[in-house]
Amino acid sequence: MKTTHITFFLWTFLALAFAACSDWLDVKPSTQIEKEDAEQTLTGYESMLIGAYIQMQSPLLYGKQMTYSAIEYMAEHWNSAPVNSAESALATHDYDNEAAEKLLSDMMNAYYKVIFDVNSLLSNIDDHRDILTDHHYELIKGEALGLRAFCHLELLRLWGPLPGQADAEPLLAYVTRRGKEINERLPYDAYVAHIEADLDAAEALLKDIDPVTDINVSPREEIALVGTGKVRSDFFTERRKRFNYYACLGVKARFYLWTGQTELAARYAREVIDAKDNTGKSIFTYGTRSDMEQGDYTLSAEHIFCIDLPSLERNTGLEVYAGRSYKLSRLFKSTDLRLTKLFYDRTESGNVNTYTYKYLYVPELKDVRPRALCVVPLLRLSEMKLILAEALGKEQGIDIVNELGAQRDLQPLSASTSDSNWLRTLVQEYHREFYAEGQGFFASKRIWPKLDVFYPVANNRKDEAIYRLPLPKAETLTE
Repeated sequence: MKTTHITFFLWTFLALAFAACSDWLDVKPSTQIEKEDAEQTLTGYESMLIGAYIQMQSPLLYGKQMTYSAIEYMAEHWNSAPVNSAESALATHDYDNEAAEKLLSDMMNAYYKVIFDVNSLLSNIDDHRDILTDHHYELIKGEALGLRAFCHLELLRLWGPLPGQADAEPLLAYVTRRGKEINERLPYDAYVAHIEADLDAAEALLKDIDPVTDINVSPREEIALVGTGKVRSDFFTERRKRFNYYACLGVKARFYLWTGQTELAARYAREVIDAKDNTGKSIFTYGTRSDMEQGDYTLSAEHIFCIDLPSLERNTGLEVYAGRSYKLSRLFKSTDLRLTKLFYDRTESGNVNTYTYKYLYVPELKDVRPRALCVVPLLRLSEMKLILAEALGKEQGIDIVNELGAQRDLQPLSASTSDSNWLRTLVQEYHREFYAEGQGFFASKRIWPKLDVFYPVANNRKDEAIYRLPLPKAETLTE
């Protein structure tokens, strides 16, 4: 049998501006800066790390496809796919379609570009600890290892097997080196062991030095603390926009739930939920009706890890829309705040189309979208609540789901609900809570082997092929 290799080439360092509030974000990767030169200065290492976050802003990843486009078409959330497009093929799970295959290939390569950036940073970092003083070594290496694990987990959730159905066949490459070396695909057990090892290392590095564990203030207040000893430098601010300590714990909770290790999933989800700052105040709290009414549609109080996306500052709407009667009214209860506050109707060509407010600048509310809200969430408190509920099981989990439901103006789920209805409710909650955030499809994939249902609102399909994305062909793979 032939062995398939995944080959990765050296990618040119980015020369993109990374606009944000803090001065340190003005540091820009540049094709003028050779890696060897970058490794000689603290600023060079900061630039290499920021380059990875810039890659994550790509429309192929969290700037579009992995938040509100491709991944949401696969969840059958939208009615708006152009005819004969990659999106229309993904909406019907036609992964062999040429356009869909090209898009998925480009998305995989985009993940590996992020991975290349962090591997480039990590390759010699241990030899330069002398310039990475005042805990910059721990912060930069911890974030880089965490991002590497995060991206490899996303690849697993997309192209890996359904949970519980892995075998010993080669699966995906876990890339820890930079350059043109051929990276062998690993079997499932070896692949997930690498994810866990990187997350463990990131947790150990970030635990005692990440300001996110102590300081819970607004970005403006945080900047004022620079130089006081509480915040070391601008590079240590706006931690929710970087792979911080609690992002590491949250990704661990997601990882352990995906791999069926429910006790560990519950442990790490609870650690995030219970996180307190140095005054005893909860670091992550539920977003509210008032937040939604003020234009905070992704509920920033819940953000554990988010990606800065400056283009949202004057974004006047997404090109995707849903059918209110066919999809939304079947998924949401009429009182659900996630329906009443996060969607709006627009009449177009005689049809009423329903759009999401998420990521939208609304002129009647604000002159511009608040700069602090120009982000896309990758990990939220509500996901930790749902992970904990699922990991604990129906008996203990119902109260947690009802707590979340109360925050969204829902009636409580009965304690006598059946096991199948409990699982269906969990799937529905992921689709409701993370509409246009990219988590619904993964929840359906994870729970499908237990429930044998794709999406309780749509067609209730029972064909597991909808979760089996084929590996890209010539663009990425060589034999």
